[in-house]
Amino acid sequence: MNDIPIFTKMDKINKKSNLNLRNPLFYSVGTRVRIPHVIRFSEKISNEGKILDLGCGIGFFSGLLSSKASIYGVDPDKKSIEKAKQLYPFKKTNIHFRECYGENIPFPNNSFDGLICSEVLEHVNNIPLTMNEICRVCKAGGKILITVPSIEGIFGTFFLNIGHSLINGYEHHRRSGFTKNEIENLLEKYNITVKNIYYSKVFLTEIFMGITKLFHSLIKKNYIEGQYDILEPPKFFKIISNLFSYVGRFEDRFLSKFLKGHMIIIEGVIEKKT
Repeated sequence: MNDIPIFTKMDKINKKSNLNLRNPLFYSVGTRVRIPHVIRFSEKISNEGKILDLGCGIGFFSGLLSSKASIYGVDPDKKSIEKAKQLYPFKKTNIHFRECYGENIPFPNNSFDGLICSEVLEHVNNIPLTMNEICRVCKAGGKILITVPSIEGIFGTFFLNIGHSLINGYEHHRRSGFTKNEIENLLEKYNITVKNIYYSKVFLTEIFMGITKLFHSLIKKNYIEGQYDILEPPKFFKIISNLFSYVGRFEDRFLSKFLKGHMIIIEGVIEKKT
C-alpha cells in the first residue's frame, strides 16, 4: 500500500525556497508527485551521508535534498548542468554538480550511502553498464530510489513521447518504459532488494502531463532537447499545477490500489556479494 502522505512539511519549505521556485520543474506535476517519496528516501540517510542524484538534469531533487546530506548531481547534458549550477550555486547549497554519463560515473567504489535515479533508465544508452555503475559507486546497504515510466497504465505510452522524440536529444526515450515485473527483475539481477514499489500518475495526472508537454512543444515549436530547455510557465499555469500536484498525490494514495499508473516508484537496498 502507498502510505505516502498527500501533504508534507516539504511543501511549505518549497514555497519559502526561492531557489526551488526558480526551477521550472517545481511546476511539473510529474516532478511534484515524487517529492514525498524523495523526502522519505532522504530520511533513511544520515546527515553525514552522501547521496548521488544520477541524471539530475537541472537539479530539482538535488536542491530538494541539499539541506539533508552531501549531494552530488551528475548528468551528461552540459547545458542542464550549467543551468543547475546557476539555480543552485555551490556557496548556497553545497551541491556538487558534474557532467558525466550513467555508464561511466567518475567516483570511486562504495562512495555513496544513497542514490536517486529518477526517470533516467529509459534514457540511457546501455542499461546493464549503468546498473553496474550504480552498484559499484553505492555502499553495501546503500538506499536507492528509482522511478521509471510504466507501460501498464490506462493510457499505455500514449502521452509518453510527446516532446521527447528528438533522436539525438538527452530527453529522448530509448525505451518506452517498464512493466512492474520487468523493473523488479532488473533490480534483482543486480542484487538490489526492492523494499517498496508503487504506481504513480494514475489518471488525471497523466492527462494533465500530456497536455502540458503538448502545449510546451507548440510554444517552443520544437522538441525538448534537455531539461535546460524547459520553459518557465505562466502564472495561471503555476496555480493549476499546484492544484494538480495534490490531485496526483490523492490518486497515488487511493487509486493506485486499484489501477496501474504511468510511473513506477521503487525503494530498494543495494545488497553486495561478498
